[in-house]
Amino acid sequence: MSSQRLQKILFMRHGIAVDRDEFVGKDEKRPLTDKGIKKVAMVARKMADLFVPDMIVSSDFLRARETATICRDAMLSEHGDLVPLRVLKGKNNILRPESDPQEWLAFFGAEPRLQMASTLLVVGHEPNLSAVVQLVTKGQGKITKFKKSGLAVLEPEAPGSHWHLKAYWAPRDWS
Repeated sequence: MSSQRLQKILFMRHGIAVDRDEFVGKDEKRPLTDKGIKKVAMVARKMADLFVPDMIVSSDFLRARETATICRDAMLSEHGDLVPLRVLKGKNNILRPESDPQEWLAFFGAEPRLQMASTLLVVGHEPNLSAVVQLVTKGQGKITKFKKSGLAVLEPEAPGSHWHLKAYWAPRDWS
C-alpha cells in the first residue's frame, strides 16, 4: 500500500450506536445514539483542526455513514470545503465488521482515486479496522481495538515504505 501522493490515512470507528439488543431490524440499519452523535461531532471538530481529508470512504452501515457525514460536515464548517464521501455498498463494502483485511489492500490497490488523495479518512467497524491497521503497519500499529469514535493516523516512513501508526486518540483523549 504505497503511493507517491498519499501522505496520511485516518482510520475512524463509527460512534456509539443503538445497542443490538434494543434494536429491531438488521444490524446494518442501527443508527448512532444522541451520545454517539455528540462524541463523533466533538472528535470531528478536533480532527478538522488537524487534518483535512481529500476524500472520505465509509462502510454502508448506517452508523458508519452517519459518522462519515458528521466528519464531512465538520470539514465544511471549519474549512468551507465539501470533502467527497464514497460509501462502499453491498459486497463492495470491504469495511464491514467481518471483512478480511486483505480485501482492503486489494481494494485500495485497485482504486487510483484513493491513491491520488493526500489525506484519506476511512470510517468503519471493529474488528475490521484494527486488523487493517495491523496489516498495513506490519504489526507495528499497537491498536488492539478501536474505541467507538476512535481515530488513528497512519503515515508512511518514506515513499514506498510500509505505514506507521503516528497517533491514536480515543474520544476521552479529546475532552
